[in-house]
Amino acid sequence: MRTAHIGPVILLIAASCSTAAAGDLASVDRTITNQPAYATKKTQYCLLVFGREAATRVWLVGDGDVMHLGQVNSAGTKTEWRSAKVGRNGIFDLGDVVENDGKTRHTSLRVDFTETNEEGPAIRIRINGKLEQIGGFDRRGKIEFASQPSAAPVIHFNGPITMDLFRIQLPLRSNRNVRLSVLLGTPGVGAGSFARYECESFPANVWPSAEITYPGTDKGDKPALATVSLCRD
Repeated sequence: MRTAHIGPVILLIAASCSTAAAGDLASVDRTITNQPAYATKKTQYCLLVFGREAATRVWLVGDGDVMHLGQVNSAGTKTEWRSAKVGRNGIFDLGDVVENDGKTRHTSLRVDFTETNEEGPAIRIRINGKLEQIGGFDRRGKIEFASQPSAAPVIHFNGPITMDLFRIQLPLRSNRNVRLSVLLGTPGVGAGSFARYECESFPANVWPSAEITYPGTDKGDKPALATVSLCRD
């Protein structure tokens, strides 16, 4: 997360958060082939997709104290499954995910239900084994696994990077100094599905920028555009 202080203005912010990616994900294939034998009748579903084109699909299926991970092959004809029992403090460690190109490896996938207070559950993975990316809670709310695959939320890892507002961002108002707090990551489908990068993932002294539109004072006035560097305090 990076922050900047904005002076007294009335403004409309365009936080460069693309809705195109989320729209494309809404139509992603949600077919699950050859599902495992479940221990309960109350399975809960979440879909993870990987890569710029979201070509790699990985299902998470909660099944009591077991989490099943199913990766759909590139042809969409078979799903390879593995499972993990819940560990200490409600954490499922699910290992690595290799994208369908056979080369791009993401490590240490973890579904963490210990963060169930203000923030909510966290789904963490290290992109290319290095940068941590996390989904599970954002300004739209907390992620909720669905009772049917057709309604499952979608989290997009290692996808196109854009910007979103931090979940506790206050409204920007005139005659006040307001901190603008943003995240970098990839939008998904459903509340809590924005996959953000941790602050430690950013290169030192490299900051994103926000474009802010100031509406005209009078009807017919052209809006003014300002670019703000979102750096640490």
